[in-house]
Amino acid sequence: MIVVKCSEDNFIYDIHSLVKAFYPSEEVKVFAMGQKDLTSDDGRVELTVNYGKDTLKIEVIMRPENEPVKTVDINGLDYSNRTDYKNSLKRSLYGILSEMTGTVLPWGTLTGIRPTKIAKSMIDGGASDDEVMAYMRDVYLCSDEKARLSVEIAHYENSILADIDYENGYSLYIGIPFCPSTCLYCSFTSYPIGVYRGVVDEYIASVKKEIDYVADSFSNKTLDTVYIGGGTPTTLEANQLRELITYLKERLDFTKVKEFTVEAGRADSITREKLETLSLDAFMSEIKLNDDKSG
Repeated sequence: MIVVKCSEDNFIYDIHSLVKAFYPSEEVKVFAMGQKDLTSDDGRVELTVNYGKDTLKIEVIMRPENEPVKTVDINGLDYSNRTDYKNSLKRSLYGILSEMTGTVLPWGTLTGIRPTKIAKSMIDGGASDDEVMAYMRDVYLCSDEKARLSVEIAHYENSILADIDYENGYSLYIGIPFCPSTCLYCSFTSYPIGVYRGVVDEYIASVKKEIDYVADSFSNKTLDTVYIGGGTPTTLEANQLRELITYLKERLDFTKVKEFTVEAGRADSITREKLETLSLDAFMSEIKLNDDKSG
C-alpha cells in the first residue's frame, strides 16, 4: 500500500488518480493528516503534501527507513486560483513520480479530464492548433502525439457539430442502470447485474415504451445523436442489446444521426458476440464479423 498524507482535503481526488497512474497495481490511500493513521508498506514510497497560501511542499520518504528521498518546494503560487494551483501541484507530483519510477505517461497529468474538451474550448476561442498543442504540453505535460490527437479529434467534433440541427433537432439518451458491480466513486444510478438480471427484460420493455413516446412526440424533429449510457450498457446480453438497438432503428429515423454511442467502460462485461452486435455492419445489415480464430 502507498500512502499520501495531505495538509487538507483539497485535491485528494487529483492526487490519488495521478499516483495510481504511476502505481496501477498498488493500493493507494490519500487522506488529510489526522483523519487516519496509516503508513505505506515496507519498500514503498510515502508522500506528504503541504498546501500553503503561496507555497507547495511535497516530501517523499521510503518505508521503513523514513528518510526523505525527494523534496520539492514551490513558492509564489496563488492558492486562491484553484485551477493554476492544482496544475502546479500535479506537474510537481508528476515530475517526482516520473523520476522515481522511470515512467512517462502519454497523457501527462490529465486524469479524470476529457482532453478533447480542453482542445475544443481553446479552438472555439480562436487558438491555433500550435497554441493548443503547446498549452497541453506545458500545462498538462502531454506527449506531442496525444496533444496532436486531441486537436484532431476536436476539429472532427466541430465538423460533426456544424451539421447539427440546433433549431429543430434533439439528442436521445438511453440509460441502462446495471453494472457488473457498483464502483465506490460512481454517482450514477446503477445496480449490480448479478442481483437484478431477472428484471432486465422488463426494463427493456419499459424503455421500448419510452421509445414509442419519443417516436410519436418528436416525429417532426431531427434526431441528431443517440447515446446509450449507464450504468454499463454492455452488461446486457447480446440478444438484449440487439433487441434494444433494432427497436430503436425501427421506431426512430436514423437517416440524419451524426453519432451513435454505446458505453462499454467495463472490460469484464464485453464479449466478442456483444462487439459483433455493436459493430457498424450489425447495426446496418446484421452482417456478422468474420470469426477470426487466430485472434
